[in-house]
Amino acid sequence: MPVVLDALSQLGWGRVQTGKVYLAYGRGGVGKNLFLILTSLSFASQGMRVLYLMPESVDVRLFPSQIGNEYAVSNESYGRLSFLIPEGAHPEEKIIRTIEEVKPSLIIYQRANALYSAHTSTLPSFSSNYGQLFAQFLARIRGFVTREGVTAMFSIESSSTRKPAGYAHIRYFSDYLVEFGTFMNRKWVTFTDAKKTERRFYTIDKFEFQVIRAG
Repeated sequence: MPVVLDALSQLGWGRVQTGKVYLAYGRGGVGKNLFLILTSLSFASQGMRVLYLMPESVDVRLFPSQIGNEYAVSNESYGRLSFLIPEGAHPEEKIIRTIEEVKPSLIIYQRANALYSAHTSTLPSFSSNYGQLFAQFLARIRGFVTREGVTAMFSIESSSTRKPAGYAHIRYFSDYLVEFGTFMNRKWVTFTDAKKTERRFYTIDKFEFQVIRAG
């Protein structure tokens, strides 16, 4: 039976660390969702609970089964995946309450800046006040990660070189930045920690990252 390696391991950066927050950032269609799903399946296949938060417009519940079939992931492992769509104008408390109830080993928050973007686009005059609320919300997630020794992965999608609303807040609470992009039709990803930034060029073959060049 194939082993589900988390995406960081596939890209040559070692295993995902506990007690840390990762930010996966970049344009669509380059592998961010695969990065998140592979990591979630890796945790679930090792007996750990995963909470997957996603915006209402995105439904990733279909993708884990497609990818999992490639790795022969068991139904028991799928049962460790919990999904939550944050609904309503202020779902922050529900998210925090769900995290505390589920007690996941891994928190995945896809398009984590969606809440911030929704408020700043509809109520620009309220953006500064909500920025403080959003930072407090992220700080509570960060606190849970540190206190419980779990892992969190946020993702943000960008369609331009300009950083989207909410990026600065999420980056502030992240330990590592995993940025995806393309150059001359080649996919690349960089991994940034407090000391350095490293780059890999890669392809995706059967739901797996294949490094073709480092540097």
